Amino acid sequence: MIAGKSMGITIVLLLLSTVLSVAFAETKEIIAEGTYIMGDGETA
Repeated sequence: MIAGKSMGITIVLLLLSTVLSVAFAETKEIIAEGTYIMGDGETA
């Protein structure tokens, strides 16, 4: 009986983690702006 209960808990945790990973697997977009000064720190 104990083995069956732990198996059920394992299945529930597996389903939960699968659902959560799919929910947070959306595409994220990062947009950045910056300026570049030519010759600034390019020479060693």
